[in-house]
Amino acid sequence: MLADVEHRPKDAVDAYTKALQREPDNNYALEQRAAAYAAVGDSEHANADRATKAAAAIAANPEASSPYLDRGNLMLDTMRFDEAIKDFDRAIALDPKSAMTLADRGMARAWKGDLEAAAKDLDAAFAIDPKNVVVFRARGLIAQQKGASRDAIAAYTAALQIEPSSGFALGHRAEAARAVGDNDAALQDASSALKQQPGWIDLYLLRANILRSQGKQEEALSEAASVTAANPDNSYAHVVAANIYSAFHKDAEAMRSYDRAIALKPEAYVYLNRSLRRPKADLAGRRADLDAALKLDPRFVGAIAEKANLQADNGDLAGAVATYSSALETSPGDISLLMGRGIAYARSGDSTRAEKDFAGARVKVTEPVIFNNMCWSKAIAGVALESALTDCNAALAKAPEVAGYLDSRGLVLLRLGRLDDAIADYDRALSKSPNMPSSLFGRAVAWARKGDRTKSDTDAAAALKIDPDVRTDFERYGVKL
Repeated sequence: MLADVEHRPKDAVDAYTKALQREPDNNYALEQRAAAYAAVGDSEHANADRATKAAAAIAANPEASSPYLDRGNLMLDTMRFDEAIKDFDRAIALDPKSAMTLADRGMARAWKGDLEAAAKDLDAAFAIDPKNVVVFRARGLIAQQKGASRDAIAAYTAALQIEPSSGFALGHRAEAARAVGDNDAALQDASSALKQQPGWIDLYLLRANILRSQGKQEEALSEAASVTAANPDNSYAHVVAANIYSAFHKDAEAMRSYDRAIALKPEAYVYLNRSLRRPKADLAGRRADLDAALKLDPRFVGAIAEKANLQADNGDLAGAVATYSSALETSPGDISLLMGRGIAYARSGDSTRAEKDFAGARVKVTEPVIFNNMCWSKAIAGVALESALTDCNAALAKAPEVAGYLDSRGLVLLRLGRLDDAIADYDRALSKSPNMPSSLFGRAVAWARKGDRTKSDTDAAAALKIDPDVRTDFERYGVKL
């Protein structure tokens, strides 16, 4: 306890461990050691202690609701939403009027994407306790998932009025502020959230992207140093640092950061990221990274897709089809693999097989984000555009206000030559997310093709200020200004 008070979490871990060696059933020591582990960034051991404590409490008193609530929150924190909901169900059965348990179940359902059921839980919790902070956090999350960023900001602001130091509300409000173009507020909220939760690694990346869009290169690059200084033993922190360096074409620094991430924890996604950021001409290095990723995880769809893309980009469309077909033998019906093979078929001129794969993927989809991903994949490949339009329409039918989905359909319409419709979608996307570079640049292309050079130049300049590589991205798609 003295180590806790003096902010020496490593010493606290050692002392609580010695206490538990003498008294293994000491729940106080378990709880405090979990907090100390969390303070040093060791979430694996922290969660193990929390799980042990919850299991012991449930075994000791299976008719009490609070141990199920505790374990449910552990499952929620580790993104095991079905298990969390199961524990919250049990806790609610034992204590139906617990606003906190209802709110926590609503949060779990919100994360899972079951937004209607989540809203019912949150309304029930609010009726019992109008000041329950989790209700407002979860309502903010639901609004974010619907693309209603201003509603999300309002909900997170309400949460912060109840609990001003809530890192969750601050960090997510930063994301929502970024989405509506309020970059100063996003920077401030992200900074405040990181003081509470320095391990929220994606917030460093958010800050770097904003600072990059503002032309503040040195400040953006400083986020790479900050994320690794705060999380030196976290491999993902080094991946984020590498991606920041790569955005500024600091290739040597990026490769050193990827190497450090791999030294800490060699994972398939790190090798994939390093492959994607290698120079395009470094075919041997890119292939070696993909081989390393697939050795660690032979079913890693991202690495399989990039291996096939590498084959296709170098003229081996038959090889790309074979790569996808081989993967589908072990993962039949995988939507991403079917989409990838369908695009490879389409690029090789086999529209019949392409549409068969696209149809096979489409019947498995229920979530709007997957429809959007299918639409975008076809759009950037420039194939099966009418099929892509069907996918985007399906996404927007379920979530008509999401800026990203409007942006995807805008590119499809642009490639179909429906310029006025494309501009209309880009207008709607930008009304919801004013700093979306792909919508600004796509609209610039549409204005140029309509002959309005003034509007085109204005949009292109705004897009390039936010993302200097957006022109290169569109040229890679085969769309030139």
